Amino acid sequence: MFEPLPNARSAAQVSGSPVPTPDSIGKVREPRGPVTAEDLARGTIQVEGEPINDNPIITFGIFDRLEWRSGEGRDGYVFDGFAFTGGDYNRLWIELEGEGKFDGNLEAAEVQVLYSRAVTSYWNVQVGFRHDFKPEPELTYGVVGFEGLNFYWTGIETNLYVSEDGDVSADFEVEYDEFLTQRLVLQPRFELAAQAQDVEKLGLGSGVTDYEVGLRLRYEIQREFAPYIGVSWTETVGETADMLAPDEDAGTLSAVAGLRIWF
Repeated sequence: MFEPLPNARSAAQVSGSPVPTPDSIGKVREPRGPVTAEDLARGTIQVEGEPINDNPIITFGIFDRLEWRSGEGRDGYVFDGFAFTGGDYNRLWIELEGEGKFDGNLEAAEVQVLYSRAVTSYWNVQVGFRHDFKPEPELTYGVVGFEGLNFYWTGIETNLYVSEDGDVSADFEVEYDEFLTQRLVLQPRFELAAQAQDVEKLGLGSGVTDYEVGLRLRYEIQREFAPYIGVSWTETVGETADMLAPDEDAGTLSAVAGLRIWF
């Protein structure tokens, strides 16, 4: 019987460990002792007596959410995934995220291309750029961020963005996998976004702009393929909420259903 994977992102985000295959899940090797400056300089660490370095190239990809959402008569969809290629310390990291309505156009879509560098056994620093295709006008941002796992195997990601117009924004995301059984997983998730200044052309006010709280229950038919159901509450707040049209709701409660797939 295999052991549960501690976190949805731990397969890809635990620095200093190879990405597990379905046969090796629960057997992720961990560093023996702290990673030293000498280890980083030579690009290796000792793991169970064996060196790990950037010579082997690892490739991994996951769609954490391929999701349908109820929408008060206008059902929508969300896609959210990332992929990387590289070694234990240095990786090329690509993220893709978007949403829309089934009876309308794509409402939001972005891609991030990042250089990811492991700075500890469980944390990576990332720099690169993000391009928003939707909503219009298209914009490009510089990105600096951190992502990884805390002591309780909670996945955390936070990013700072500077747009080509000089506008500054940030986001924060946290999620946790609670294994109820070997295959049944309960995942609470929280996401928040903020702006340093008003950006009227995007309908964004300064301060916290919106947040999302969700709870999803998935069943891992295989580790690589897991359907799920859940609920999600999204709310626009602060000055951004003041910019909404009179007929727009600030908060929305949605039922969700989708797939989590990794390869």
